[in-house]
Amino acid sequence: MYEALMRIIWKGFQVWIESNHPDKGPQIRSTDLKIRSIKEDVCHETLAAALDDDSCVQSFDMFAKYLHFLRTKHGDLARFWMMYIDMVEILLGLIRADREGDWMLHLACVRRVIPWCFAMNKVNYARYLPVYYAQMTQLHETCPELYKYCSCILNGLKCTVVCKLQGCSNMVQDDAIVAQDANDSDGDSDD
Repeated sequence: MYEALMRIIWKGFQVWIESNHPDKGPQIRSTDLKIRSIKEDVCHETLAAALDDDSCVQSFDMFAKYLHFLRTKHGDLARFWMMYIDMVEILLGLIRADREGDWMLHLACVRRVIPWCFAMNKVNYARYLPVYYAQMTQLHETCPELYKYCSCILNGLKCTVVCKLQGCSNMVQDDAIVAQDANDSDGDSDD
């Protein structure tokens, strides 16, 4: 669904460029050809060359302006689908962070998802995710050894660790800690 929407957006972008910025049309077509050529030769050097190219950078800036246009001035339906795309991009970022063991990307995605928890009325996530984020951004001070462990990849695996206010906890999935904290605060303990 995400890819299909992005293809539709790209086609709409080309039409938008032709009608609003006709002088940028050849530049966008050139960028489109460069992006298509990357598919033929997928390697770091080809991608880096395309990303460093001035016409590509300017085209990406114009694409960002078009996305802003869709979010703000193109109507409620476009705004709705752009919200969907934004949420999927956060999810893809979280998946990438977990697969690559990128702790900073994980934190950046968590930070981006917090407003959505409030907007979608997800009470427990809205309550505890900011606390989790605040604790994890201070992990380098509160538990330096845990921060070091979480910031690197060990044997190709990423650790998912949560540090509670009382100190460092065992390695547990993030949702399990949030659920445990929610149950503890509701007074539902079995003790």
